[in-house]
Amino acid sequence: MPTALITGASDGIGLELARIHAAASDHLILVARRLDRLEALRDELLGKHHHKLDIHCYGLDLSLPESIETLYQSTSAAGLKV
Repeated sequence: MPTALITGASDGIGLELARIHAAASDHLILVARRLDRLEALRDELLGKHHHKLDIHCYGLDLSLPESIETLYQSTSAAGLKV
């Protein structure tokens, strides 16, 4: 299954993209500053879709260079491929 990395996933276009990809059974890597919103979205998507989704949430501010490195290191360590 494909994996989609979606930034700004807690609101707006990013939120809708997450819903679209989940409906297509894609695995998701969700990134936004508000981890609580990402976790709520993950719960929504897992509750709505009866197929198994692999959803990883990262509360990061990607305007900060160290957050970009953290995301890269975290996804690499988890064996996630985008």
